[in-house]
Amino acid sequence: MRFDFSIASVRSAVRRCRGTGWLSLALLPLVLWLLVGAARADGEPGQRIVAAIAERFLDQRTAARLQALLAVDNLPSLDAVAELDVTAGRQDRATAHWREVAIPLGALAYSPARDCRNGACIVAKLDQFIAILRDKTAPADRRLEALKFVVCLATDIHQPLRVADNGDHGGARVVLVDEGRRTNLRQVWDDAVGDDTDDVRVVAATLASSISDSDRREWQRGSPTDWANESHAIAKSFVYRYLPRSGVLTSGYESGAQEVMHDRLRRAGVRLAWILNRSL
Repeated sequence: MRFDFSIASVRSAVRRCRGTGWLSLALLPLVLWLLVGAARADGEPGQRIVAAIAERFLDQRTAARLQALLAVDNLPSLDAVAELDVTAGRQDRATAHWREVAIPLGALAYSPARDCRNGACIVAKLDQFIAILRDKTAPADRRLEALKFVVCLATDIHQPLRVADNGDHGGARVVLVDEGRRTNLRQVWDDAVGDDTDDVRVVAATLASSISDSDRREWQRGSPTDWANESHAIAKSFVYRYLPRSGVLTSGYESGAQEVMHDRLRRAGVRLAWILNRSL
């Protein structure tokens, strides 16, 4: 299920409440809070798909150790981790930049000094949480928290718009029209991942079935820096390069975005499994 929380939709809801009396208006914050809570509880499709793909490529020993770690919070599977709000209980300002890195679109590659001040970006944080996950002396609850962030960040670092800075807030300010409906570039690429109503495990199984042994060998290498640079290159070579100048989305661009994102999900799943096989 999707929820529209654009400024326009909120204003429309307020107008409707005004027309039905002060009590409805007073209850509006509660209604919105409940809707947001429901949306968060569903998790993000991309993270759940990546987690489900990764589970298929875990070593037997890793799978057993993963289950022991998940049992700390009574979680049944790795994709259940992706349904959690990993920033719960933390300051939003402190975590706002953890899930992205602002590499200038025209830059050649990621530069820590320029793009990751005080280590508050997806590249540094993914490295940090992988290190915690690998630390067998760390408390189980701390390693489980690290696991939650690793699933989230390993997915996000493969999303081109989370690593490229074109002065448009990750594509959110690029207004587009899709079949007469107003949207933006960020939403188009989020939608290319999949819909909240999709069966995550079916999608994951379909994507995983197309991953060859040679694909796995090729993708199981590198570091968060390399993966961020890979996503940044896609932002330059496809996301912005082929963006319709008219602002009207074409079926070709949308199908291309879906193809790109499916490839990114496959790579993220293989790499997440690789991280876990080396860390647990």
